[in-house]
Amino acid sequence: MQRPVSQSAPQQAPPQTIIVQAAPSDREAIKEVETEREPDKPVKKPVKNTGNTNATIVGQPGSKNIRSGPGTVYDSKHIAYPGDRVRVLERSIDSGGYTWYKVYFPESGADGWIAGQLLSID
Repeated sequence: MQRPVSQSAPQQAPPQTIIVQAAPSDREAIKEVETEREPDKPVKKPVKNTGNTNATIVGQPGSKNIRSGPGTVYDSKHIAYPGDRVRVLERSIDSGGYTWYKVYFPESGADGWIAGQLLSID
């Protein structure tokens, strides 16, 4: 009795390994930046007016909340640091009489509201 001749299966290419390197999240990038500077030392960033900006974030070193609306009752949706350049889009006064500015960050495309005392308009 003859054995059936087996046909070899067509050869497949060896599996490929694809390595995807993900960019760090904003929070990881912020933590990395925060660990690189010494606490209680002012952050000095060069201030350059690119023509797309008309104000600078000011205040003590550290992050500043950029909110979804004009007041502390609104959620923080971004953060900014003293020296960041922005474009003022709108102005509003909250129920407590505080001035808030809607600002746009040309470098990142982010926007939101910041308390007036944290902004120096050119």
